Amino acid sequence: MISERSSFVAGSEAQRHSSAIRRKIAILGTRLDSLQSLLTKLPAKQPLTGKEMNRRRHMLANLRTKVTQMASMLNMSSFRNRDNLLGPGTKYLGWWLMMGDYGAGISGRW
Repeated sequence: MISERSSFVAGSEAQRHSSAIRRKIAILGTRLDSLQSLLTKLPAKQPLTGKEMNRRRHMLANLRTKVTQMASMLNMSSFRNRDNLLGPGTKYLGWWLMMGDYGAGISGRW
């Protein structure tokens, strides 16, 4: 779904798609938190072998890693798109230029 994002036309459609991806990643993270909570409460209700408990913990850890990777890919993709629009390194320059005379008091030019 993240790789499909670049195939959309730039603008509001791409923005809607990015928002949907972020929302789904957040929902998935919340559901993994719920599973983690249930996993810690499970032995009291239903005894599992140590091997099965470790298998489930490992599976949950792998899923959490994949969610983190997807979120990172989405953020890196967003930064890359911004750099394509503004050019590399212009985000800091733009901030200083935007301050204009408002930053004069900070640097002591007043």
